[in-house]
Amino acid sequence: MPDVVMEVEDLIVDGPQAVMRLQTVGTHTGPMLMPSGEVPPTGRRASIPMAVFSRVGEDGLIAEEHRYYDVLGLAQQLGLV
Repeated sequence: MPDVVMEVEDLIVDGPQAVMRLQTVGTHTGPMLMPSGEVPPTGRRASIPMAVFSRVGEDGLIAEEHRYYDVLGLAQQLGLV
């Protein structure tokens, strides 16, 4: 999705931990790896909600990060299911 835009909707920081809620929008113009395998481009636009949980280490760099997004919703918007 070369035109992808990620908008931060919420950000909570507590010491070394941060949580973000994002909305990601883009056009599926190239192959995409999904849990079921590679999907050829559909040319469709998709809007995907995401949540990102991060922890910063003592060195100031991200030590741990977990990203969650709606794979089924993405597949539905791309016409795959």
